[in-house]
Amino acid sequence: MSKQVSLAIEIDYLKKATGQDEQTIFARAFKKGIEELYKEEMVSLYLKSKITRKKLTDLIGVEAVEEIDYQKKAIESDIKWGMTGE
Repeated sequence: MSKQVSLAIEIDYLKKATGQDEQTIFARAFKKGIEELYKEEMVSLYLKSKITRKKLTDLIGVEAVEEIDYQKKAIESDIKWGMTGE
């Protein structure tokens, strides 16, 4: 229940702060949510080697892809260390 109240307060704040109506705020939120879900799916495909690094870079930028690559290497290193002690 408290999250519903919080959401209503957040929407009311956005209406006042931006001067936009609820419909516009919901449309922006929907678009932003779809974009985020799409990016998550593209990262997943990249990690499964189903799309190229270049394609992902075009979608989310070089720095974000470098961070993903760094995290993947760190996880792989931890797994190797855990399995072999190396």
